[in-house]
Amino acid sequence: MEMITGREAVLAATGDSPYARLNTHGQVTGYLLPGTTAWVDRGSTVLMACAMGDPARAVEILAGAGAEWLHLPRATAADLGPLRVAHQDD
Repeated sequence: MEMITGREAVLAATGDSPYARLNTHGQVTGYLLPGTTAWVDRGSTVLMACAMGDPARAVEILAGAGAEWLHLPRATAADLGPLRVAHQDD
């Protein structure tokens, strides 16, 4: 897994996606696996993690992030695996 830092690096990795633009604000660390880009944003009032791509890979990347909010690609219960989810909204 490759790690990248900064909003601009995440935007470049996502092809300047509007979704990534909307969900990157402060201190951003990104993680890249083939077919999946995920990032953790430490710049808002809550620790937020987001991902684009394969939901199972997104969970693999972000399972230990400790984020209060996770914005994942549409996932099934099986994709969520080890994550404890208090509320899921599709």
